[in-house]
Amino acid sequence: MFVYFEGKIAGMLGVSKATVRRWRNESLKDGVDYGLVEHGGRKYVAYTAAAAERVIKGISSTMGLEAADIALVLSSADVRPHGPEKEAEPSPVESVPACELEFAHKTYNPRIVMAYLPAAWLEEHGEAYGKRAGVDTAKKMRVRVKNSEHFIKGMVLESRWLQQDLWECTRRMPRWNGRW
Repeated sequence: MFVYFEGKIAGMLGVSKATVRRWRNESLKDGVDYGLVEHGGRKYVAYTAAAAERVIKGISSTMGLEAADIALVLSSADVRPHGPEKEAEPSPVESVPACELEFAHKTYNPRIVMAYLPAAWLEEHGEAYGKRAGVDTAKKMRVRVKNSEHFIKGMVLESRWLQQDLWECTRRMPRWNGRW
């Protein structure tokens, strides 16, 4: 219902939020034309499409903007205050069971480590996994972790398969070097 944010409208028009607020208080009704919207733990004033158009036309008439400029402001004012929503995380594949991967080494990214699939798991599930993943099962796999700070070679990571060669650690991170 309320999709146009006051701060974005003010920024696109090149006026202060106080100017937009003044127009809002003079010509709009609270709860009908505008309301408070919570986004990212903060509250913002947001307008309906009709109310935003009235505010933009009212302010732009004093500034001398044309109808094409008003349409441009409306098209760009509905963006969320802190950018787009996060992309959805990949969900685990249910048909491939969880596995204990053997830690190989850290990477430059502190949230990714490299690990090997154990031979026993490969013998039991490797054929189904290899067909689904479309990758060579003998190589190292990427494992997503919270922090790779305390991992050492030989540690076993309880993990679940997400996609291609990406796995996700399902247990807590080690609190000390090499110890859970």
